[in-house]
Amino acid sequence: MKRNVAWSLLTLVVLVGATLKYTQSASSSSSNEHIAVPRMVLETSNLTLPLATAFDVDRTDDTAAATACTDADNDCSLRGAIIAANANVSADPVIINLQPATTYSLTLTNATQENAAATGDLDITTSLHTVTIVGGGSSGPDATIIDAAGLSTGTLHDRVFHITGSGVTVIFQDLAIQNG
Repeated sequence: MKRNVAWSLLTLVVLVGATLKYTQSASSSSSNEHIAVPRMVLETSNLTLPLATAFDVDRTDDTAAATACTDADNDCSLRGAIIAANANVSADPVIINLQPATTYSLTLTNATQENAAATGDLDITTSLHTVTIVGGGSSGPDATIIDAAGLSTGTLHDRVFHITGSGVTVIFQDLAIQNG
């Protein structure tokens, strides 16, 4: 029994150690001297909680039909992942992983203002769990961009995301959101 606990603790320490990365941190004082201070920070871009549901978006077109979000190729759009996250009835967090250096253009206009993410803005409706949308960066060559320019044509204008009510928690990480 003691051996099993020891191995479990060792495994936990190794997993936590594997998620840390070394980062330089700069501090300044009233003089013009800058001192680099090494520190360890948690690497979150590839960190998935053990009980989280992860959807890996593998297509850039704006379609509500691609909601399977399995390991199969080309079956998970951003809109589809949002719909799948809303439909998930577990309390486990949902993480939607977007590709770095990719633009996701929203193009399905919404004339009826529905709130199921089928058209128009991306409606996030679930209050059962947190939804985290993770990109590859918010600027530079690896920037992940969600662009809603296609939702603002003619007299139709829409936002990018619609958080539909109280108790809905969404985290946006390492991405740029524009033209909503």
